[in-house]
Amino acid sequence: MMKKFIIFGIMCLLVSSCLCISQKNSNDDLLKYSKTLKTEINGVSVEIPLRCTINDAMKTKLVNTSDKEIKEYYLTKPIVYLEYNLSLPQKEGGVSIMDLIGKLIWLNNFYPHKMIIPINVSENVTAKVILNNKEGYATFTPSEIEMIKNSNKTMIIKVIKTSNNATITKINNTFVIEGNSLHALDMAESRFIVAICNN
Repeated sequence: MMKKFIIFGIMCLLVSSCLCISQKNSNDDLLKYSKTLKTEINGVSVEIPLRCTINDAMKTKLVNTSDKEIKEYYLTKPIVYLEYNLSLPQKEGGVSIMDLIGKLIWLNNFYPHKMIIPINVSENVTAKVILNNKEGYATFTPSEIEMIKNSNKTMIIKVIKTSNNATITKINNTFVIEGNSLHALDMAESRFIVAICNN
């Protein structure tokens, strides 16, 4: 009788542990289909809204880089320079660019950088400059921009619409976020945010 009792107890333990594993996998699967990244930054729990599901974002192709390298670059380079098509229509990807800029400005509260965001490019470049979480505007000559971009202290984030699917490619100190549609750019931009924010 005691033997049957022990066997029954062991069976109950096995079944309950299987149910726990199944429940955990189920929760992980649900998170993948969420448009909210739940993470911790500097000990603070945050929820970051994404422009596509985490599952879709993770389908972005990484070329010559990895999530780990994207995060390390972001955390170790004190200057972030954004490069993008200022005239790209919202429906073709402009909204993805604006979303990325907004998120990077917000993340600057946790990971302070000197950020340079061009807002007008003619002979010179007029840019929004964020320094010590204070925003201002400055005008740079082409040679000054080249010095900033070629510095080993700078991470360039370039967002472009191309004929490729959602892709992030590293070329020297530049991370090119690209896609052939609004959705593809949303995927690539979201993957970039997941890479720099995930633990």
